[in-house]
Amino acid sequence: METARFISAIVLLFAAVSVVVMNWGCVIVSFRNERREIDRHHSTVPLVSVILTVVAWLMIPWDGRHWLFIIPAADIGNLMVLWFPFWLMLGGPRRSTAADSTDPSDERPASSEDSEAENGFPS
Repeated sequence: METARFISAIVLLFAAVSVVVMNWGCVIVSFRNERREIDRHHSTVPLVSVILTVVAWLMIPWDGRHWLFIIPAADIGNLMVLWFPFWLMLGGPRRSTAADSTDPSDERPASSEDSEAENGFPS
């Protein structure tokens, strides 16, 4: 029975590690997309690695099991959850200055149909 608990705990830890790896992969892909000016964002999944690690910690028959919590500590999704309240206190989401620009070069050029309507005759 103890062998089955140990194997189940190892499987849960493997699942927690795979969540951590996928979260880091999502962050890397999101940064690469941002650098290439692609509008696609990949989000992370917080707290799943913590839940899996806690269940494995309860199951594993090992005295040094407190070291298992290195796995959720390395998860960037969990770190973002810890950073979120500070981010909100520092100002939260901000608008980009490009959307608020009133530069005349941002206006769309007049088409021939617009000039017809203004002048009353085709150009």
